[in-house]
Amino acid sequence: MLAEKNTAEEFGTKMKICHDAFTLVELLIVIVLMAIIIGISAPAFIGMGRGAGMRGGVRAVCSTLSLLRQWAITHRERVTFYYFEGGASSSSYYYAANDAGTVIDKTNELPLEVMFDSVNDGNNTDTITFKTDGGLSVGAGNPLKIIIQDRKPSTPRPTKTITVNGLTGGIHVE
Repeated sequence: MLAEKNTAEEFGTKMKICHDAFTLVELLIVIVLMAIIIGISAPAFIGMGRGAGMRGGVRAVCSTLSLLRQWAITHRERVTFYYFEGGASSSSYYYAANDAGTVIDKTNELPLEVMFDSVNDGNNTDTITFKTDGGLSVGAGNPLKIIIQDRKPSTPRPTKTITVNGLTGGIHVE
């Protein structure tokens, strides 16, 4: 029986028992504090997402317009940018084609949180046509505007306006 008693005390060492740990109350306090911090910061992250949708939609439309202007100049053909307003339940989208009907840029949808706003008094289809010199097919000097707005109803509703110069085809965002 003595041979079975090999404990730490027989080898000249003492075992130290450690009771350091977090209590249940301390853990619950930390969880409550984390929930409060998340609750305070969540609206800021939601707002960032909405702003990103607007910026991404404007950037995509501007790059497509620039591509079409370059296409019209380099290929010496008229190209048209078609955009559709969409509605409360449908998304806004756009595409581009030349006069022969060949699609130059595939159909693209705006992010769900933004939509085109109709400029032509209730007509839900709007177009911008670039001539072979890069200008617009409307009268010289007449700028055309594309309005992109937030889909969420608020007052005032956040909007961005893309203006295309009629003479040069230059693109400006306001």
